[in-house]
Amino acid sequence: MATLIGLLASTGLRSGEALRLDRADVDLAGDALTIRKTKFRKDRLVPVHATTRGALRQYAHDRDAAFSTPKDCAFFLSSRGNRLSSPGLHIAFADIRKLAGLDDGKPVRPHDLRRRFAVTRLALWHQQRADVQALLPLLATYLGHASYSDTAYYVTGTADPARDERVLRIVRKVVRGLCHHHGLISPVGDDQVVADIPRFEIPPAFQNEMVVAHAEADILVYRYSLVDDPHMHSGWVLNFFERTPFFCIVFRSSAARRLAEVEALRSGSDAA
Repeated sequence: MATLIGLLASTGLRSGEALRLDRADVDLAGDALTIRKTKFRKDRLVPVHATTRGALRQYAHDRDAAFSTPKDCAFFLSSRGNRLSSPGLHIAFADIRKLAGLDDGKPVRPHDLRRRFAVTRLALWHQQRADVQALLPLLATYLGHASYSDTAYYVTGTADPARDERVLRIVRKVVRGLCHHHGLISPVGDDQVVADIPRFEIPPAFQNEMVVAHAEADILVYRYSLVDDPHMHSGWVLNFFERTPFFCIVFRSSAARRLAEVEALRSGSDAA
């Protein structure tokens, strides 16, 4: 189990991808894993560090010594010699978590190792003053992401996203893409979208009227609703990793946004 957990932590694999590994998918002499049957039905190669390869090689040696006649082609086996199942992984992970004293607060899950891998990589790029936006597609490809999921890691890697214009720009880009994806309004310019963290509690009645969807359920969940307003087109609530919410407004045009801002200023001055 230690080897499997180490693999998840060092590669950012989805737990299901690791459990589906066959012996032929793990090149113990090379430096890459072949990941098949991914979430988006695409195969990919995942490079591994030499230390990871060494741990896999040692596990394979111990596994073959314990089960000289394999029951199937799985790389990771249960104590019975069958392919390790997802429930088996989560039960064992819970036991290990308890022994490590990590049961306080929100329980750590195997998928959190994937999040940690991504955030650590992004933090390192920031420390190196690298062009994170240019490198995001590389991280997305490595992790097997599609569409907007790669941006979620960037957002959660920021201590105060509301103060980081780079984060808000990416959130606006996500909303623009979602507008096109759902056939709501297209094209949408960056200056047609306002993004911020919620400064007030969004009325439950408004949220109940919103359509709920997700790009990848454990990474980005969002709600949206069309607005009956001459200037505003739609309202959006995006929640990254169930902990970083953003509220966005899409205006019908750049001119409509400017008009709305002028009217808001006039209303404010009249009230004063």
